[in-house]
Amino acid sequence: MSQSQTEGPTRVDLNIHSERIFETPYIRAFHKRTIMFHLRYHVRAHVWDTNKNKSKLVRAFERKEAARWREAILATPPLLKGFFTEEPQWRERMLRWCERVLAVGSELR
Repeated sequence: MSQSQTEGPTRVDLNIHSERIFETPYIRAFHKRTIMFHLRYHVRAHVWDTNKNKSKLVRAFERKEAARWREAILATPPLLKGFFTEEPQWRERMLRWCERVLAVGSELR
């Protein structure tokens, strides 16, 4: 191992899909990168404004994830409270994504 690999905090893979993950206390060094990855993935998963037909292809999993994230964001658990304190713009961005996905899901029913 090189010295740069042994310095700093030990890398912890955050399983964002686990049931009680949002109850974890936020530690910037461990959690920020993983949370940012997931937020960017969800927000960019569909090009909402350029192709309205593609937005109708929202899968059941995406609707379930949007509902889960929306509920968690509105409840402000420790993990997201710490993250949104550092990155407040992501709170509104994710809420908009959740609303879009859930709106498309309700149109399909």
